[in-house]
Amino acid sequence: MKLFASEEDPFNLNERVFSLVGNNSVSGKSQVYPRINPYEKTGVFIVAGQSNAANTGEIAYTPVNASKVDNVDILTGGTYAAADPLLGCSNSVSGTIGNLFTRVADKLITAGKYQRVILIPVALGGSSVSQWDTILYPRLNIASKRALAQNSPITAVLWQHGEADNTLATTQASYTGSFNSMRTKLEAPLLAAPWFLAKSTYTVATTSASVRAAVTALVNGSTLRLGPDTDTLTGTTVNRQADDTHFKAAGAEAAAILWRDVLVSALP
Repeated sequence: MKLFASEEDPFNLNERVFSLVGNNSVSGKSQVYPRINPYEKTGVFIVAGQSNAANTGEIAYTPVNASKVDNVDILTGGTYAAADPLLGCSNSVSGTIGNLFTRVADKLITAGKYQRVILIPVALGGSSVSQWDTILYPRLNIASKRALAQNSPITAVLWQHGEADNTLATTQASYTGSFNSMRTKLEAPLLAAPWFLAKSTYTVATTSASVRAAVTALVNGSTLRLGPDTDTLTGTTVNRQADDTHFKAAGAEAAAILWRDVLVSALP
């Protein structure tokens, strides 16, 4: 098992398919022991999708339960105390470094759902569902291998995705087709874990009825479940930054509450 990032890496993620790759800057990060405590209820979440699942929040968030929220870096295998910007997903500079799911993890602990939460982010900004089907799905598989390497069963996959396909005018049939095709290429633990699919298509004050319908159609109540509807968080006054797409701090807080409520209700 690979405990520390300096050891030889058995899971090489050799990707340069995007101009953006996952953040791997460990400057200021505190490495922690990766193994889960069997006497401590732990949630292990792979976070996938695009920029609103990556480090695009306007400010960094500091967890209240800082010693209990951790971040596995898929690029190195190291486990660190979670601190924005999270490792493994895109975006880490230019002032937009907050991650929605740091907030989600913190809220799950505060709510008493888990005593520790481990995040394994793989999201890439601007990624379409067809790209996840064709060139990005290995990120999910390596996240699964990272979890297996430290004996951390995947609690759920959190899918915050849809804005790029709104811009691309992706049809319902194309979205569901690419998503289902992607899943045929995934490791067994990823298929066994429940996926929560957010309705996350809001881009410059528009949403995609087709992608929203695709999410509804994909949900089967067991392996694919409905996540929060973050499209309800609209406008630059409170929820979105000046680009009217990415979350302000208040919008990220509201989205985190929506995610928390879904997960607290749906997971054992």
